[in-house]
Amino acid sequence: MANTVTATWNKSSFTAGETMTGTVSGTIDETTTTVVQQTVGPVTVPLVVAGGDPVVAEFPAVQVAVPTTTTVARPAMIDTALFNPNQGGRTWAVSADKLRITAVA
Repeated sequence: MANTVTATWNKSSFTAGETMTGTVSGTIDETTTTVVQQTVGPVTVPLVVAGGDPVVAEFPAVQVAVPTTTTVARPAMIDTALFNPNQGGRTWAVSADKLRITAVA
């Protein structure tokens, strides 16, 4: 997966007094990794001693950390905590769904 985000205006040019609306759309990949502990063993290995009777070696159980990574595409939204509404000589408002900004041209 890859991040695919676009930002577009509702028009290609504006006249003073018109409402300018910018819309963001697309997805941003969110990757999480979880670690599961697995027990491996015990493992029993038969051995033959030269000239002697069979012997058994036993490896004790051991814990193995197995990481699993999952990537999910999440909808792109405006981060209102980081967005500066006073840019470009305008005061911008963010829509409730966090997908649009508006200001008067």
